[in-house]
Amino acid sequence: MQTISKAARAYWEQYPQGTKGIIMDAFKAGVEFAQRWIPVDEVRMPNRRNILIKLESGKIRRFDEDWQRECELVTHYKVIE
Repeated sequence: MQTISKAARAYWEQYPQGTKGIIMDAFKAGVEFAQRWIPVDEVRMPNRRNILIKLESGKIRRFDEDWQRECELVTHYKVIE
């Protein structure tokens, strides 16, 4: 797997010289956005099954797993596309 910088550079090399800086910045911003865990106190978690949740202990579970028996609060989530 490539690092974000190497992937951005490979993507960047496909475009004309004048737009390369903008393209690299946009690519990196998109990757960072896709990797972001969303705090539940910032944005309400959608009512869907294809979500990863991060519990207060740091454990990561799929939303439909039996995580409630651990009596932990969900702190962050990430929608699985």
